[in-house]
Amino acid sequence: MWIPPHIRSIGGSPLRLILIASVCAAGSCGCTSIPKFSDSPEPIGVTAMSPDLNRTPAFDAPVSAADSDRPGPISETAAFQWDPLASSADGRDIEGITIGQTGYRTLVLGSLAGNDPVAISLTEQLAEYLHQNRLILGGVHSQIVKNPNPDGLAMSRRENGNGVYLNSEFPTVASVNNDLQNVEPEIRFILGTVREFQPQRVIHIRTFNGDRGIVASSPGAEDAARDVAVWLGFGFVELPGNSSDGTLEQFLSTSKTCDIVTIAIPASSKTNRVRESYLDAILNLLLADDYTTRELARSKSNRASADRRGDKNYDESD
Repeated sequence: MWIPPHIRSIGGSPLRLILIASVCAAGSCGCTSIPKFSDSPEPIGVTAMSPDLNRTPAFDAPVSAADSDRPGPISETAAFQWDPLASSADGRDIEGITIGQTGYRTLVLGSLAGNDPVAISLTEQLAEYLHQNRLILGGVHSQIVKNPNPDGLAMSRRENGNGVYLNSEFPTVASVNNDLQNVEPEIRFILGTVREFQPQRVIHIRTFNGDRGIVASSPGAEDAARDVAVWLGFGFVELPGNSSDGTLEQFLSTSKTCDIVTIAIPASSKTNRVRESYLDAILNLLLADDYTTRELARSKSNRASADRRGDKNYDESD
């Protein structure tokens, strides 16, 4: 099979090669149930591949500080630009971008905790990468929301302009069809986007106050999420588990709207290293699962960053 020169030049980055192979093999996947998260501010000792559902993961604890897919020359790619999609409680723009027109639908949300600059930076870099490579990633159809809580970022706090922590205010399944005019505008926006875009998978990118990160997943995305957790040396939590009332994870998992994966990277991660450390792993979650391709890529000697994080001599803090 012919591979474009700019793909060959990537070297052996296996997880990027996964994207190319997965685009060819990706099929339509249905939606299944989804995750949950807790209010505990302390990190837990969950080991990868061995979720401890008797303890609550501290996912919602405070944290520290559309383009066309029409074929054409890559040089004709329009400049990357965030679009205003909605307004926050204080009237700030909630910005996003839609990339692709067909393929496995994913909705990517930057951290719901506004004061989470590392997670927001990773979300931005993911969007820019997909935008730049959309002509060769034809099976990707993603809507990416940079920061659902711009008020929190502007005020250096996790709450929005009304003083509300958003990931504790999602409705229950029983009340979702009721009048939602009294819920926070950011939550109305997210619920409306899920209803209209109908993603097959939601990916929530955030940080976690622990020495290592955690990947949490609903059953439908569990295999891919477990793979990512192992590659990154993260703990894994099966959702809904012991997630708290009012979280996005609990709402989506109990409503069975679609799959959800939350990837919580360590809050101590360096902003200038998050792309190298985590981008490949997240790219794997944007496509329907292709396990054969993934295993072949992992068997290559020149491994991508997601695999290298298990190496003893790999130091993210450089």
